Amino acid sequence: MVSRAKANQTIPILVTVLPMTGSRAIYNGRVDAINRRIREIARSEGVKLVNLHGAIRSDPDRYLVDGLHLNERGEELFANEIRAAFF
Repeated sequence: MVSRAKANQTIPILVTVLPMTGSRAIYNGRVDAINRRIREIARSEGVKLVNLHGAIRSDPDRYLVDGLHLNERGEELFANEIRAAFF
């Protein structure tokens, strides 16, 4: 995917998968493994990485509406993190 984006002259940015809470928390082990792989790909491809997981990890319920999806505060944080990746 990254090579396709580069070939199309777009700027790929990889984003880590969010931590999950509530009944979905059982998947966080998989999320950690996926995020390790995302970090490896970003490093090997030389593309920017937004660690959204790290940004909300300390208080995910503050940023998630249902234990999975971002609420308004989370969307604002996401936008700020993406913006920071460019500047």
